[in-house]
Amino acid sequence: MLQYSNVWEDFEFIASTTIHDNVISIASAGDNILNILSLQKDFHPTIHAIDMDHEQLECLRKTIQSIQTMNRNEFLAFIGYSSSGGYKTTGRLEIFLDKIRKYAAEINYDETKVKQAFKQLFSSGRDESKLKYVISDINEITERMYSGLIHSQGNEYTNVLKNPNLSIIPYVRYMTEEGYEIVKHNLTTYPDSVIYVHSDIQTYLKQLPAQMYTFILSDIFEYMSQDETDDLFNDLDKISCTNSNIIYWCMLVARDAKRSVWQERITGSSNDRIFFYQSRHLLFKP
Repeated sequence: MLQYSNVWEDFEFIASTTIHDNVISIASAGDNILNILSLQKDFHPTIHAIDMDHEQLECLRKTIQSIQTMNRNEFLAFIGYSSSGGYKTTGRLEIFLDKIRKYAAEINYDETKVKQAFKQLFSSGRDESKLKYVISDINEITERMYSGLIHSQGNEYTNVLKNPNLSIIPYVRYMTEEGYEIVKHNLTTYPDSVIYVHSDIQTYLKQLPAQMYTFILSDIFEYMSQDETDDLFNDLDKISCTNSNIIYWCMLVARDAKRSVWQERITGSSNDRIFFYQSRHLLFKP
């Protein structure tokens, strides 16, 4: 099972800043990468898609190959957006949400029971080894996430929970008519714009030259101590020129760059569309 079959985060946040010609991005399911390539025709930064999980890189590779060879309707059916099945419905979050929405329909949306099921499934579905830096009570975390899911006005998942027939794949920029035309053009015209990297980021950074970068670091600080986080920010500094930037989110663990040269340009709580995150951060190198 894929850990992440859709990791699109808050793309509007990424698009609101400068994307440099060299991008280092955690691959995850590739949605952030594909959204960047759907911004503008002939905008094709070199994107190093890095992941320690080979399956995640294969998910991105499969998605790119599908876009290059399929029209939009074929692609949406293939990934499972407009048809049943599809590999982008098989991630941990998607399976979790599918179980919750089916159960909610069975019990006629009894909120007390749905909430209990949400907490139970969330707690049982987390890998304990990945929670060692979480200091908040897990009940407090699930309460926050459930409240965001139920009461949000701006995310697809709220509607999905109440309608078992809706796709559990978020509808994002590169899936739209305009976005698909652009991302298909860029991927077919510039097929080498995405570099697949099977490695941890600390090791890979040692191979890279110093230049201007945009770093998109989805979730990795969740699994690091603050000292390890500080070390990574310093490693990013060593290969970065002035005005390089870092985009990242915090879900269960708060992490900052106060003990590094990186400065916050934007920080704050997430919006409704990404209710499951505590905060989002945009850093720059002065």
